[in-house]
Amino acid sequence: MRRFCLLLLLCLPIATHASPSGKLTPEQAFDLFARALLESDAQAGETLSHAMRAARHSDAPIAIKAARLVPEMVDALAKGEIEDDVPAEFAEQLGEVLRSTYLRSHCRATSAVPIDHSKPAPQEMELSFSCQIPDWGAATPALTDEVISRMKADAWFAYRLITTTVPILPRRTITDTVVLTADTDGNYFFADVQALLTPLIQSTMPMLMLAGHDRAQVQP
Repeated sequence: MRRFCLLLLLCLPIATHASPSGKLTPEQAFDLFARALLESDAQAGETLSHAMRAARHSDAPIAIKAARLVPEMVDALAKGEIEDDVPAEFAEQLGEVLRSTYLRSHCRATSAVPIDHSKPAPQEMELSFSCQIPDWGAATPALTDEVISRMKADAWFAYRLITTTVPILPRRTITDTVVLTADTDGNYFFADVQALLTPLIQSTMPMLMLAGHDRAQVQP
């Protein structure tokens, strides 16, 4: 499972830039990225790509491709085209669980503030965001350390539990932050794709613990 989650999602080299006119704020750039990648929103990808082209960014076409990534991943998983440890009987169901989790994540920026007000532009901004993820705390039976250990050791048990449990779990809100750095023209880009995707991957498949990205907090 780690292979396709990391290869197809976490390694996507995309940046979201504001337009030279200033019409695209850091929050807007983040939201367009999240909508395109997670919600397969083609219009968001087009808008983001347009802003990146206006900023003369070479990766502008990737913004459009981002909206196709999850559907293509789900299709490839169902067809057995992705090398993984997912038992064939669960492949199609797992793809739909992933698609639904990302689609319903509603990851959105909540604020963006300068990290050092004394610095002249360009500067770094700390952007806060929230996401909706499956609440394994409401699972029956409970997701204990023992269950997670068994999921890591037994692929059939893990994916049966995921495909039968995640679709009926309620949602909970998590919050996190990322750092956006302006280029010399004052365009901001989203640098930490992993910070956005890791909570969603782990919320779907809790046996995948990615080191260094456990910052997300549950919102009261």
